[in-house]
Amino acid sequence: ATLIDDLALTNGSYTFIFTPDFNETNAEAYFTYDIVGITDSEYTATIPVATVNDAMEIDTPAEAIEYLAAGSNNINLGSTLSLSDEESNDINRVIIHIGEGFNGAEDALFVDEDLLAGSDVEQSYDASRGILTLQGRDTIEVYNTLLDTLGYSNSNDYPELVDRTVAITVYDNAGKASTESLT
Repeated sequence: ATLIDDLALTNGSYTFIFTPDFNETNAEAYFTYDIVGITDSEYTATIPVATVNDAMEIDTPAEAIEYLAAGSNNINLGSTLSLSDEESNDINRVIIHIGEGFNGAEDALFVDEDLLAGSDVEQSYDASRGILTLQGRDTIEVYNTLLDTLGYSNSNDYPELVDRTVAITVYDNAGKASTESLT
């Protein structure tokens, strides 16, 4: 780690600001100091420096996704989604929830179940609340592949013409959550 600010005594204590020279790991910062008034008093101190776990990035489409109801009951929501995280390659859980506009008697979310077989991810769907949960520690690549197949279906050939808002919450391997919505 590199010291990026001069030390200044404030209210009897010093503040150190370091910028890390590392990624995905913890490190230690070392510095030497002298105690004023004591000769030959050079000391070395060690400060543990932990990485900061920033939130996962979820890229969603800028525009609403159009659902053509008559004759086509499924729509792919996931082909425009992308997950990324500079600090970790693992995800523990993704929760997809139909919020505003949800009709429990007609609306459903799903992913391609065949893709689950080759992963450590399991899915569950709560039809009464419109919540699809993908859970299990696996790579971002595996979760992106699963989310590429994320679909919305409506069992009614002529569903209500009400926008549905779908929230996607991703939990990384440290439990840090990120949420994005699409309509």
